[in-house]
Amino acid sequence: MNETKPTEQGDFKESLDVIATMLNKGNSLTKLGQYVEAIECFDNVIQLDPESYNAWHNKGKILETLGKSREAIVCYDKA
Repeated sequence: MNETKPTEQGDFKESLDVIATMLNKGNSLTKLGQYVEAIECFDNVIQLDPESYNAWHNKGKILETLGKSREAIVCYDKA
């Protein structure tokens, strides 16, 4: 039987909570035009979950807005 220890489940849930919080914060900062801070939030999510579609996509949108098309394409490819 493959049981997960309670602390591992708690750590997993905590990571999911952090990811959700950072995505929401990044989205809010984007709406406020605080792009550098928003990218930092999305980068934090990517560190925790390198396959996060939302983080890569949202980071790409910001980079595109900033005229950094090549960097945006890299993000979109990873999304």
